[in-house]
Amino acid sequence: MRKFDIDYRKIKFEITETQILTDKGGIVKFLGRMLKTGLDISLDDFGVGFSSIKNMILFPISEIKIDKSFTDKLLHDEKTEVIVESIIHAAKKSGYKVTAEGVETKRQFEKLRHMGCDKIQGYYISKPMPPEGIVAFVRSFGL
Repeated sequence: MRKFDIDYRKIKFEITETQILTDKGGIVKFLGRMLKTGLDISLDDFGVGFSSIKNMILFPISEIKIDKSFTDKLLHDEKTEVIVESIIHAAKKSGYKVTAEGVETKRQFEKLRHMGCDKIQGYYISKPMPPEGIVAFVRSFGL
């Protein structure tokens, strides 16, 4: 990054809890050092696999990404709604940004926004596209 003069604050690493839990090579320490430089580190797919609220405290992260499996059930299952709202609240109180994955409808988006979710990702914004499509998409917003 120094060689090419890349601003650390413009880079985000995504890592799953499973990857961190199986760490044998000091990746957690490395990520901790990177986090201190201003680099963003997202804990991806939060809520599935070996998820634990404890991991929000132990892992060097700046963002929680709520797994799509929760977003899918958000509007149809009261328990899921309570869990998602609790995750968002705990993450925000701990100083983390929160992104919800797999948002496909306006109703999901509005519910998550009301809960305090910072960002969404999913088909509600756009389906996957080639690089030239991304440029056209961004320009359509006047950017």
